[in-house]
Amino acid sequence: MLKQAPDRDCMAALLALHRGFVVNRPGGIRVALKFHDLSGIDLSGQVLAGADFTGASLRGAQLSGCDLSDAILFGADLQEARLDDARLVGADLRGALLGRAHLARADLGRADSREGALFTRRGSGLVPAYSDPRSDGGKFRGAQSDIGRAHLAGARLSGARMGRSFLGQTDLHDADLHGASFVGADLTGADLCGCNLEGADFSGANLSSVRLEGAILNRANLTNADLTGASLLARIMHEG
Repeated sequence: MLKQAPDRDCMAALLALHRGFVVNRPGGIRVALKFHDLSGIDLSGQVLAGADFTGASLRGAQLSGCDLSDAILFGADLQEARLDDARLVGADLRGALLGRAHLARADLGRADSREGALFTRRGSGLVPAYSDPRSDGGKFRGAQSDIGRAHLAGARLSGARMGRSFLGQTDLHDADLHGASFVGADLTGADLCGCNLEGADFSGANLSSVRLEGAILNRANLTNADLTGASLLARIMHEG
């Protein structure tokens, strides 16, 4: 059960306290809104570096231009959120849902979008902490980060960790993915046209039907990747 979002005045006060936290001002307090329902909230342009949104619903939220560097978004629902020009450097996106989110020109350098799951204790055992839309007939099936059909055109994901994430039909054209890890990820039908994939690791990834026209593939690792139906008009830039 998600908690109710703070009212407007309370949220304004929390944001002011968090700005103090970011600049180490005495009395500053980090925003911690774990498991809150923040669906549709407008936080555009706000400074939320290091904030904790573990398990929160930010579905459809307006977060364009927001600074979410090093923020904890573990297991958060960001589906259909607007994150254009947002800064998510080093953010914890493990197990997060970003389907159909808009992240054009966003900076996700060093972000962590690997698998992750939230559990809570019930009786003597552990159960999923919240209902997961990726379940089948009410049965929890895991916590693969879902970035499918998201819009990341021109985004910066250098050094990001996207291992085993789902990025099917995601628009990544002209994005900077150099040094990023997509080990075992599913990028079926994704648009990687014009991307910088130098040194990226796609070992064991599903790249079927991926578009790679104009992409730079220097030192990219494609070991055991599935390239069935992929367009391979990529570039290898000669060094020296």
